[in-house]
Amino acid sequence: MPVILHISDLHYYRPQWSSLAQCAKTMLAPHLRTYANFALNPNRWYRNHLLPSLATFVNELPEHQRPSLLLNTGDLTATGNTQELHAANHATTVFRSQLSNPSIPAVTLPGNHDVYHQRSEKGIEQITASWLSKSESKDFYKTRVHTINIDDHWELITLDLSPDKALGKAFGAFDEKTKKKLLDTVRHLSHKNIILAAHWPFHAMHNKNNELIGKESLRDICHRHKNIYGYFHGHTHIPSIINQTDNHGNSCLTAEPGPFGARAFPWQRAGTLFSKNATIASRAHLIELSDKQLCVTPIIYDVSLKHFTLSIPSIAPIQQLPTHESFP
Repeated sequence: MPVILHISDLHYYRPQWSSLAQCAKTMLAPHLRTYANFALNPNRWYRNHLLPSLATFVNELPEHQRPSLLLNTGDLTATGNTQELHAANHATTVFRSQLSNPSIPAVTLPGNHDVYHQRSEKGIEQITASWLSKSESKDFYKTRVHTINIDDHWELITLDLSPDKALGKAFGAFDEKTKKKLLDTVRHLSHKNIILAAHWPFHAMHNKNNELIGKESLRDICHRHKNIYGYFHGHTHIPSIINQTDNHGNSCLTAEPGPFGARAFPWQRAGTLFSKNATIASRAHLIELSDKQLCVTPIIYDVSLKHFTLSIPSIAPIQQLPTHESFP
């Protein structure tokens, strides 16, 4: 049974004060407070040193739950500069080497923090190319829609929704060209079960400037096509597993593990009035795929006990698809 390990929003930070990206990030972006946190104390809120512990935990899982693919839905970096890309690539490469199956394929999608300029876009391309086989990486960034065959029953479709030249911006874009390519791909795979992955969610957010432009079209596609069972993303930093249902009863499971490296802020820690979730920090998701169900199980790090553990799984049953079926 295929299993995907889903992580997101690691936000590796390395100050590079002379770079245009750093200036754009700290001075031009609309939410200065967020970026000031990175600049003033970057290692305080992100604990990516837990990656080796996650590898140990995953290796101790029953064999049927060990991942056969690693999915990272973006924001490996804070500003997209070269040092951050090198740090993120090194850490995640070491993480893969520590898994019981170090040769598993891995996919990284760009987030808004990763693509502030052409150099950072190129860096993300190189990271993904180094993780995939030559045949898979050959055209990964030539198209914003890419398919990865998981097994005879399942296909992963990844979406690059990062907009062009969005200096200091946090929104994503699902444009008409990407929409047409996705629809063509889904029609071609009408005989298979599909899961989608991107950095941005297709639901509304509190801050409209951070949303996905064209989210309604993407949500409609996920609901209308009966063989799309899941949409996996990052970006909001809010762990969630939601069965999204439209007015016609069509549903699609959406899930975000939350930022892997984040830990509780001081006012959320034990002994305060707001300490309810203070012991839960770094998170990931195990996505288990079979011909009968899609199962998403959170992996959480308990700060007080200092170890990872599996939480309660969420399950979506799989309908039997006809051999050939056309969708609108």
